[in-house]
Amino acid sequence: MTVVLSVLLALLAGISIVISRSINALLAEKTNALTSSFFNYVTGCVTSMLFLLLFGISSLSKLSQLQDNGNLFLLLGGVIGVLNIILLNRIVPCIPPVQLTLLVFIAQLLSGMLLDSFLLNLFSLQKLAGCFLVVIGMLLYTHVSHPTNTKDDSHFR
Repeated sequence: MTVVLSVLLALLAGISIVISRSINALLAEKTNALTSSFFNYVTGCVTSMLFLLLFGISSLSKLSQLQDNGNLFLLLGGVIGVLNIILLNRIVPCIPPVQLTLLVFIAQLLSGMLLDSFLLNLFSLQKLAGCFLVVIGMLLYTHVSHPTNTKDDSHFR
């Protein structure tokens, strides 16, 4: 895969995340966060099964190797994904889209930096400085856009 295609697909993934979480939040408002998360994963499961049948059925045999190699923890991605969707379904209606995107991005940066540091021994002050710049940018954006916090936070109580 070329670098240009990888970048375009990453941008498409970012766009799809914002659209997906917005749709899930709308469903959560009509039902609740758990119901919305459930249907998100049911429809995702059906879609994944179709893609698997069309493009990757041969890779199913590799799942048995996970148990043999003691790598069953690799199957926890779905559990973490469910928790992510439930959390987002609760908070999307409460935080403006750009601010939420920045908060999620900051959390991804920090967790990525931690994983790089602890798993790959990759740490750099430049990455840390970049993360702080994003945090400062978010604070500036929040202060300029919303100088006083008038948002109702009763749903967090």
